Amino acid sequence: MSGEPPCHIDQLPNDLLGRMLVAAAAIRFGGIDLHLGHALSCVCQRWRGLCFSAPEFWQTLQLRAPSNEPSPDERQQWLDGKLWLLQRVGEHVRHLRITDQAAAEGVFQPLMQAAPCTLRSLQLSTDRRAHVSELPQLLALARARFTSLVAGSRMTAASWVASPAGTLRLEGARVYDLPELLPALRPPGAAPLEKLFVSGLARGGFAAPAAAAMQASAHQLQHVCELDITLSDPGAALRLLRHQLPRLQTLRLAYSSLRTLTAGPYLSGLRTLSMSRNALRELPPALMQGTRLQQLDLRGNERLQPSEAELLQLLQALPDLQLLDLTDTGIEAAAAAALTAAAAERGLTVQV
Repeated sequence: MSGEPPCHIDQLPNDLLGRMLVAAAAIRFGGIDLHLGHALSCVCQRWRGLCFSAPEFWQTLQLRAPSNEPSPDERQQWLDGKLWLLQRVGEHVRHLRITDQAAAEGVFQPLMQAAPCTLRSLQLSTDRRAHVSELPQLLALARARFTSLVAGSRMTAASWVASPAGTLRLEGARVYDLPELLPALRPPGAAPLEKLFVSGLARGGFAAPAAAAMQASAHQLQHVCELDITLSDPGAALRLLRHQLPRLQTLRLAYSSLRTLTAGPYLSGLRTLSMSRNALRELPPALMQGTRLQQLDLRGNERLQPSEAELLQLLQALPDLQLLDLTDTGIEAAAAAALTAAAAERGLTVQV
């Protein structure tokens, strides 16, 4: 304000200055830049206290172990520093990511033991497979009850923070790890799995073991209500669906090169089905079995060109449908117009 003298930053009240420090060190997905946060905490004793006492400063925390073959002393020095940090701020951490790509013994367990966290999500990133055997102990230390598993390629920062409570993210895992991973998700750190998100390589020599892994794991998925599969070989996804998943309500099969959909009893319980970005050329006949569907996503199937009659038949077979997405498909203008008119009569939202 022009009529008042400028205010020095040291004159700001603690709550306002604390929020400013959080904003200054923030990175896009809601966590902080540890290097910048350390620099801010070194300015003076007051700033140091504010940095360590602000819960929002530490809700999302990434710890990345040295990756360039550090000496044992260097690795221990890094570990000691992070142990000290977790002991100081761990009670505020809700989303924790630990990355350790070194071939040597991992650092997951000592870090988890030191962290007085009650986690919303835990992300472990490693090229080693030793984390599978460590999982029961790690999950028990996380003071959470994990019911969602994300296995495969990188999770975006936004989706990480938006993860439902009880989400375990294993960045180094692949679909053919499932037979070992699922038995490791046991009490007290995990409950029966309710949500499973799988993406991974399944081309060439990996296709057969991926399909076998999905089949071998089916009996452990009886409580799954949400299944999200992204595989470059559609056979692995389709074979899993031959098994009855009695509680399945949401199924996403994106980017899996699918040309059809496997028929089966699982369809009768679905409320949401996404087959976006596949290779559909016609409406799969099995869709007619999804009589309880409320949302159907077929966007991005560029060669899909359903006729007016096929679309009207689909609407008749799916009386509960509330949203139908045909964006970026080959639907013709006349069929789109007829679909839009029919949808308006029953309050259905259509995107074309």
